[in-house]
Amino acid sequence: MCTGLCVSEILALRWEHIDFKNGVMLVQQDVVNGRIGRVKTEPS
Repeated sequence: MCTGLCVSEILALRWEHIDFKNGVMLVQQDVVNGRIGRVKTEPS
């Protein structure tokens, strides 16, 4: 899939972040050095 996401953002995705009904995926976290944290910037 072409989503435009970074690998760290894809690794942090959880099922609850995906709204299949509305076709929306919320990217709120990323994984860096094994730690899950917030994305760097709000537009990210």
